[in-house]
Amino acid sequence: MNRRFFSYAMLLALASFSIVGCKLEDISGSDDGEDSSTASVRLVNLTSASDLQLTVDDGDTESTIATAVASGAASSYKTLDVTSYSIVASSAGASLSTSSTSSLSLTEDEEYSIVAFERGGLIKLWKLTDDTDEPSSGYAYFTVINAGSDAGSLDVYVVEPDTDITDLTPTFSSVSAASTSLTNAISAGTYDIVVTASNKPNDVRLKLTSVSLASTTIQSLMLTPTSGGALVDGALIEQGGAVALHRNDTARVRVIAAFPAGETSNLAVNVTVGDSSLNSVTAPSIGGYSLVPANTSYYSVEVGDTAVSSLPVASFNSGGDYTVLAYGNTENDAAVTVLTDNNQLPSSGAKIRLVNGAVSAAGLSLSANYANLFSEINFGKSSVYSGITAGTTRLDLTSPATAFTSYTSNVSILSGGVYSLFVLGDTDSAIVLLNKDR
Repeated sequence: MNRRFFSYAMLLALASFSIVGCKLEDISGSDDGEDSSTASVRLVNLTSASDLQLTVDDGDTESTIATAVASGAASSYKTLDVTSYSIVASSAGASLSTSSTSSLSLTEDEEYSIVAFERGGLIKLWKLTDDTDEPSSGYAYFTVINAGSDAGSLDVYVVEPDTDITDLTPTFSSVSAASTSLTNAISAGTYDIVVTASNKPNDVRLKLTSVSLASTTIQSLMLTPTSGGALVDGALIEQGGAVALHRNDTARVRVIAAFPAGETSNLAVNVTVGDSSLNSVTAPSIGGYSLVPANTSYYSVEVGDTAVSSLPVASFNSGGDYTVLAYGNTENDAAVTVLTDNNQLPSSGAKIRLVNGAVSAAGLSLSANYANLFSEINFGKSSVYSGITAGTTRLDLTSPATAFTSYTSNVSILSGGVYSLFVLGDTDSAIVLLNKDR
């Protein structure tokens, strides 16, 4: 069955807009001085907190208009006088940090959804204006909101179930971070919704299957940040209606084969997470990220033809990024460390960490432009992330190990970049690789 997609540019003015980190446009209605005009506001909870509340303050009176809103749920609408408010969302159980105060101006007889999501343990807010007229019978209105700042520009495909998107044009193209798409009228039916990096159909960031778009409904797909940074969670928010929260059912994992180069052949590292086998990585080198089933703790590692018998406990959680570091001198003394990668983008400058997969005799230290960043990062370990100034930067890598040759390099650090400095091989012939993870 052919399905038609129509773009309505005029609906952009009706689409939702962000109140994350900025003051809302003043859209206050007028008051004739006799009877107070009113509007309606509800809270939508897309966070992990099970007890979210919304507090408003008009400068004279503070009141809590929604309480104990569960994750993936919406409160009922609360009637408020038309004026300007300061609003704050918080978790009654303090499981998340309270949102920054945002400004909310109301228009008479309008309805609003204040959507709460989270990033790095902090509640963020986004405003939807629920005033779009319903579409013609047989169609649903559909809008994409890229509420995150980490995943970058995204393409969204709304396709027949089980459709290969490789050669298709996205339904919504290049929806940039902290922005809202145009609204499309889509034939009512059941669809798969596939979110990818912009112009990269094989770089899937979220997939929802068998999503029903009912006739005359108005739906927004809100994409929100994950702990890893690259993947996104999603929520379908019906205007004035129900909320369907979809946590990402995948994680991303890559393999670092840190073993030294062999005289005749190099060791290959093979990793399986759950029922997903990652691409083999030959030492010394860095593999790319692969999607694996989320929330699994079962994994196995083989170095050459030998299974690593002692593996650290690890859980590959929804939306997370992870590195499996396999290191040592031979397959017989192979060890494994599982690193949690934070590929959320920095708010300014760039960030970097140091991973030691080579220097077994003593730790590694790293400085940038002669300022110390990390000290004594031991064999098989990683530093925390540290901020670093963008631009041309001198990196100095040192160790008290007598066999280690100090490393110095002038590198270009890009603003907004996330970097890992990997040290692979062995102490007396280390390979230093600066990898731009994001």
